[in-house]
Amino acid sequence: MRAHPGFVQACVAALCFATAPVLTRGASDLPAVSIVSARLALAGCLILVLAALRRERLRLDRGRVMALAGVGLVTAAHFYLFAWAVLHTAAASALILVNLAPVFAALGAAAFLGERLSSRAYLPLGVTVAGTGLLAWGLHGLGQASVAGDLAALLSGVTYAAYALLARGLRQRFNPFTYAAGVYLAAALWLAPFALAAGAPVTPQAAVAVGLLAVIPTAIGHTAYQASLRLLPVTQASLIATQEVTGGALLVALVYGEAPPPVAIAGACIALGGLAWFITVSALGSGSGQRPGLRKVGNADGAPGAGTS
Repeated sequence: MRAHPGFVQACVAALCFATAPVLTRGASDLPAVSIVSARLALAGCLILVLAALRRERLRLDRGRVMALAGVGLVTAAHFYLFAWAVLHTAAASALILVNLAPVFAALGAAAFLGERLSSRAYLPLGVTVAGTGLLAWGLHGLGQASVAGDLAALLSGVTYAAYALLARGLRQRFNPFTYAAGVYLAAALWLAPFALAAGAPVTPQAAVAVGLLAVIPTAIGHTAYQASLRLLPVTQASLIATQEVTGGALLVALVYGEAPPPVAIAGACIALGGLAWFITVSALGSGSGQRPGLRKVGNADGAPGAGTS
């Protein structure tokens, strides 16, 4: 039996996203701000090249530039906080916490956009929080996680949720390539002064890791995810994409020997199950299959991506 193309594309996206923590650790000779600034600049340039090959027209005016600058600032904060978290806490903890973004987006939509959160969503929300707490307790008990790193990952999820909510209002104003390249390059420009001020020397290992970050989780991962959305309901694609948590934790365990203890693994499974339950219930509650802030990578705009990992 032939696998559904959309399912294959979503799985490819999840696998690509899962490489982000181990590649970020591979570039740890550089400060997080330098890693992220270079990664986003390279990814933006790659998308511009792709747009040129496809003969896409990149239309910009003052209003669009200002909008991209604003969203780029939020995107820069998200990517920087995630990279800093990966460098300062357990990868499993960082991945679970940043993947709470759909929860924050749904709560934000309810608070600021008047979109009612289904009463059925509160129980899976509680399960997700309980599982996350168990994961944190297991990791902190063995000294594998840090409060500062976990807080950065949590804030990364919050800033991604803010990005998702902002992007929803820009869907019709840009073509996908203009939006993706513009957001990435704007985010890189926001971070560039801090990266230059850091003045860290670039080692060959860090250069390779940053280049792979731009290509694998950013360009390939987000492009595959966007392609899957054309063939799968957004709920299914997003549920598959959450498995970057499993893949990312396994890769870090294999490469760096950072294996979570059993209690943390149990907590991660509970949190992932609760998150999947929350996504499903929220999608059903919306009546359209697209819950507020569902996507882990800014696909509300339909762009090749500006995502969480």
